[in-house]
Amino acid sequence: MKSELSMFQRQIELLGTDCQSKIADTVILVAGIGGLGSVVAESLVRFGVQKIYIVDNGLIDAPDLNRQILYTYKDIGRPKVLVAKERLSSINPSCEIVPMDEKISESFELPNDVDGVADCLDNFADRFTLAELAWNKGIFLVHGGINGFWGQITSIVPNKSPKMKDLFAGVDEERQQVQVIMPTSGIVALLQSLEIVKLICGIEPNLIGKLLLIDLLNYDFDKIEV
Repeated sequence: MKSELSMFQRQIELLGTDCQSKIADTVILVAGIGGLGSVVAESLVRFGVQKIYIVDNGLIDAPDLNRQILYTYKDIGRPKVLVAKERLSSINPSCEIVPMDEKISESFELPNDVDGVADCLDNFADRFTLAELAWNKGIFLVHGGINGFWGQITSIVPNKSPKMKDLFAGVDEERQQVQVIMPTSGIVALLQSLEIVKLICGIEPNLIGKLLLIDLLNYDFDKIEV
């Protein structure tokens, strides 16, 4: 117990013991354990959340390695969720990691104990499905999206923000392979994890009803009301 508390000593000094206690009682589902999800999950493990469900049905491929920090070359061909569980558990054994080797679909069921969702998916069709599931369950969802040098983050909270399908109505749902680099996925994912902690602890300002747009090519950050 002493070693566990010492792991979080620096952040307790910043966030406070009440916030740390809330984090330690929180269960998060990370949908997609690729470029965004790898960083979000690792960050949440290091924050000290109680449990993380990681959802992905993909296998590790060589092009993943430029940004998906939980994997190495020797992991190519292995299921992402199993390798991610190994890595995350080695960082903080007190955090329960539950791998779910499946795809987000209309038949997907959010586990009953989930308090919030990290949307780290790569297409809007699945994002809309996931967001609707979270909305109907009455829990928050923190969305992150990336493409090239650009990224975006927002928090979808029932009765406090627009729905995902309304916020991004008319978006092109055609699946496309995006260009991506580690700085973009890393920065967006770290901000996602920070936003999750802000929602857990009630820290303001947050991104409920706001969309944070990030342009790393020009180092521009814009926050707009939605």
